[in-house]
Amino acid sequence: AREDARPTKLTTHYQFFECGDLAGLTSCAVAYSGMTNTKAAPRIPQAPLADGQVWQMAELNLQVGMVGKLLVHYKLAKPNAVRIPNLVGSIATINKFLKKNKAVLLPPVPVAPVVVKKKPVAKKKPVVAKTKTVAAKKK
Repeated sequence: AREDARPTKLTTHYQFFECGDLAGLTSCAVAYSGMTNTKAAPRIPQAPLADGQVWQMAELNLQVGMVGKLLVHYKLAKPNAVRIPNLVGSIATINKFLKKNKAVLLPPVPVAPVVVKKKPVAKKKPVVAKTKTVAAKKK
C-alpha cells in the first residue's frame, strides 16, 4: 500500500486504499485491526486425568478407569450404553481429544459404601477325646 493513499472504505478486517488508479478500478487491501492491546481471555486449566473421572461431551461420555505413567484405560460410549469396551490410549492423546471435543468434567457421584454382613458363627463345643476304659478293652 502506498503511504499517501487515502482510506475509502472501512470494514472489520481490511481497510481499502486508493492505490493511484485514477479510474478507481483497483484498490489495495491492507490488514486493519480495529482493536489494539487485546488480551486473550483467561482459560480455565483442564483438570489432570484421574481414576474414576467422567467427562461429558455432546454425544459421548468418557469414563477414566486407570491412569498410569503414560497410558490411560478408559471407556468411551453413549451415556446409556450397555456394553462398553475398554480402550487404552496415551495421556497426551486423551487430553487432546477432550480439549477438541470441549469435554466437561462431571462432578463425582457419591457411592454408598458396601457393607458386608457377616453371618454369626455358632460356637463349637470343644471335642473331648473319648478314652476307652480297661473294661471295654477286655470285651
